[in-house]
Amino acid sequence: MQEPQATRKGKIRSECSMKFHFSTAKQAVDAKTALAQETEFKKRANSQVSCKGNVLDVSISADDPVALRATANSYLRLLSVIEKLEQEA
Repeated sequence: MQEPQATRKGKIRSECSMKFHFSTAKQAVDAKTALAQETEFKKRANSQVSCKGNVLDVSISADDPVALRATANSYLRLLSVIEKLEQEA
């Protein structure tokens, strides 16, 4: 992830990293592919999605805590759908 940019006075630059452990590396790569378009939305938050083995890593950097929470919730909702699909397969 890039170094945080300077923030305007009174703003709190926010970051988080989430790791998701899948049963197989293929499941992690499939999830990464499904989440790839989310990284393109860069109004108030930037995100990166990467895989190492069966672990999916989602890193978020946002202009403020509200944008961080919204972006994290978006990823968590999508991963919940992915998990349900994996269980049905």
